[in-house]
Amino acid sequence: MKRIGLGTAFLFMAWCGAVFGGTLVVPNSQATAPGNLGVSVGADASRLQEVVGGGQFLVPLVITGLRVRAAPGSGPVSFNYSSLQITLSSTQAFPNTNNGRTLPSTTFANNVGPDATVVFNGPFSASSPGCAAPGPCPFDMAIPFTTPFPYGSSPGRLLVDIVTSATNGAPKGSLDGVGFPDSSSSSVAIVTGDPTQATGSLSLGGLVLGLDSGTPAGTSFTGSFGFLLNAWNTNSAATGAAFLGVMNFQGAGNVTGSYSFVMGGNNAQAPQSSAGTFTGTYSNNSDGTGSVTIAFDIGFTVTLATVITDGGQGLQLAMTNCSGGCNINGTEVSGFARAAYTGSPNGSYGFQLNNSPLPAGTIGVVSFDNAGNAIVSFTSVGVGGASGQPPVSAGTLIGTYTMNPDGSGAINVAAAGQGANSTFAMVITDGGSGIMLLLTNGTTGNSVSFGSGRVQ
Repeated sequence: MKRIGLGTAFLFMAWCGAVFGGTLVVPNSQATAPGNLGVSVGADASRLQEVVGGGQFLVPLVITGLRVRAAPGSGPVSFNYSSLQITLSSTQAFPNTNNGRTLPSTTFANNVGPDATVVFNGPFSASSPGCAAPGPCPFDMAIPFTTPFPYGSSPGRLLVDIVTSATNGAPKGSLDGVGFPDSSSSSVAIVTGDPTQATGSLSLGGLVLGLDSGTPAGTSFTGSFGFLLNAWNTNSAATGAAFLGVMNFQGAGNVTGSYSFVMGGNNAQAPQSSAGTFTGTYSNNSDGTGSVTIAFDIGFTVTLATVITDGGQGLQLAMTNCSGGCNINGTEVSGFARAAYTGSPNGSYGFQLNNSPLPAGTIGVVSFDNAGNAIVSFTSVGVGGASGQPPVSAGTLIGTYTMNPDGSGAINVAAAGQGANSTFAMVITDGGSGIMLLLTNGTTGNSVSFGSGRVQ
C-alpha cells in the first residue's frame, strides 16, 4: 500500500458557471489550507477511485459538479482529454482503519456501490494560471454534472470514480492533493491504475476536491428513505392498515420505490397483504416543507405532506389526499421516513411494535448473524381483561432473513417445533442503526402490527 505519491492523474474542464448551493471542500481541513502533496497531471490513460469519509458531510446534499485546483507554487496547469467519465456512488469501503474499518479494495469493482451513477462522460480540457505559495489556489477547474447525484452519508462513504483517456499533447502542472502517513488519520484514500485492468494500487490520500451542491442542505430530500405509514381510525370496528417501503428521490422531482401493504379484515373482507412498486413526483420548499404524490401499482394514488428533519436524514409524513378507489372517511394516515441503508443489518436491534386500531404492543430484540439467520425474542401486552391486568405473552422465534439492494428485506421466523410462522417486511435505516418492521402475515381480525427499532 502506498502512503504518498498519487502518480496517476486525471482530467477536468474549466467552467465558470454559478454554484447554487455552495462548494464543499473535501477533505474539510483543506477548505482554507493547501494540501501537502502536488499531484502531477499524467499523460497516460488512467482510473482513479477516491473514497471520501462520511464524516466530511455534515448534512446530505445533491452534488451537481466537481472542482479541482492547482497545487500552489507549481506553476500553471493545462491538459486535454478526448474522454473523461466520472461515476459517483456510495461505497462500503473506508478511507481509514479506525475501529476495525476496511480500506478500499485494490479491485476497482469491489468499491462501487449499488447506486452508481455516471454523472459526466465526454471530452475535456482545462487550464489554470495556478497561484504562488502558500495558497491555497482557487477552485478554477471544474465540471458541471449532466446528472446530479444525491448523497447522504448513511448509505456509505462517497466514491468518486474517474476514468480518462490519454492526453492530447503534453499535459502541464500539478493538482492540489493530500497524503497521510498512516491509516489512522486518513480522511480520503484512492485506488489508481490502468483503466483496462481490474486492479490498481491503494494510496492513503487523494485529490483535494470541491463538490458543488445545487440544493441547499436540509431543504430538499434526495436519495433513498425507508418509510412507515399507518392508519388511525375514529371507529374501533374499522380495519387497520399500514405501508412499509423505500422511496427513492431522484433529485429532479421524480420518486420511485417499493412497498409492502397490510390491511386488517372485517365482516366484508379477509385480512389483506400485498407488495409492489410505485412511481410519483415530489416538490419541496425553502423551509423544508413539501409534498409527495405516489401512484401505487394496486390502483390508488396518495398525496403526502412532508417536513424534512435531521438535516435531510428524516421526513415527517401526513396523507392529505387519496384517489383511485380509496376511502379515508374517518381515517388519518401519517408516519415517518428515515434515510435507507443498503448494507447488512448490524447485529441486534431493540424494537417496539404497535397495533392499529385495537391497542396492543410488543417489545423485543431481533438479532441478525450476517449469514441469513435471525432470532426474535419478544414480550407482547394486550388490553386489560376482567382481572384488571393486561394479558402478557413472551417467547423466542427462530428463522431466516433476506435483504434487497435498496435496504428492504424480510424476516421469516417461528417458535421451535411449530409450523406456524411470522413474516415481517423490514427496512434498514440510519447507516445500519435503525430498522422498520411490518408484520405481513398472521394478521387476525381488523388489526395490523408495525413499528421500528434501534441497534443495541
